[in-house]
Amino acid sequence: MSPTQGYNAYRFARATTSKTRQVVMLYETALAELLKARQAMEKNDIEARWNHSDKAMQIMLGLQQALDFDQGGEVSELLYDFYTGVTNNIHRMQRYNNLKACDHAMTKLKDMLQSWKNIDQQQHEVDAAASAVVPKEDPASRMPNEAVTISA
Repeated sequence: MSPTQGYNAYRFARATTSKTRQVVMLYETALAELLKARQAMEKNDIEARWNHSDKAMQIMLGLQQALDFDQGGEVSELLYDFYTGVTNNIHRMQRYNNLKACDHAMTKLKDMLQSWKNIDQQQHEVDAAASAVVPKEDPASRMPNEAVTISA
């Protein structure tokens, strides 16, 4: 996929996917990249380990940079610390070829992913309920204001 195709796919997903679902997708991608990095570590494939762990790191940094401290308050601060912890584990994994650091990062991400999935499901249910509530139209409002004359 070319950079232009990737950007266009991202723009489409951003426009058609809820923000919570986007976060879920990013977590899933980060976990998949860490799993690939772990597998590369087991094969002693340094380049693949670096490439996959770097992708996971970029996702974490992107999520961290997207935090809105004005609106998010304490939650944003907690997420900032969470992302810092995960990126620190990825750094340890990269620097020392440390499987334990990789496993720890993956465990933390899996736990947080489940929380985001729950939030996304709740948001989906709220959105579905909101779209199902259609204001009932008063039949009298469709009646013409003037009398209708029928002639034969």
